[in-house]
Amino acid sequence: MNSGPAVVEVRLLGPLEAFVAGEPVVVVGQRSRALLAVLALTPGEVVPLSRIVEAVWGLDAPASALTGIGVHVARLRRVLAGRGGYAPLRRAEGGYLLDLPGDAVDAIRFERLAAEGRARRADGDPVAALAALRAAAGLWRGPALGDLREEPAFAAAAARLEEARRSVLADVAGLG
Repeated sequence: MNSGPAVVEVRLLGPLEAFVAGEPVVVVGQRSRALLAVLALTPGEVVPLSRIVEAVWGLDAPASALTGIGVHVARLRRVLAGRGGYAPLRRAEGGYLLDLPGDAVDAIRFERLAAEGRARRADGDPVAALAALRAAAGLWRGPALGDLREEPAFAAAAARLEEARRSVLADVAGLG
């Protein structure tokens, strides 16, 4: 019996990690990890199949890539379902989506806290600004998309997040 959706959290600000109901889960295999990462970069939004195939296989995707995506989706659903039986990964028109609120992904939470800190600074509240910016910086556990950052499909996202991190650290230094 499904007791409701399990709380899923995905961490991208360091090595890829996933948690279900606060417990770490293991996402086995580089392709399944790439699938989770590409979906987690834009939670709640449909990621087109072409983008998923590129993230999972690169530019040299086999003819069987679409079938393979189905296999990796099924594996990832089992991992993310936890004991509650609900996985927030679903098929949508033209692709798949990770049906999570943005704050369930550390990279999205980081961007929200950074924006909040800058808004507080602009409003003349340096104490609140510093608190939000420090909270944003504190989410980092290593290089963005740690074990996936060298994959071409993730290089731009990793670079963008790293630049945002440097910017937040400069803001913290300027306020602290």
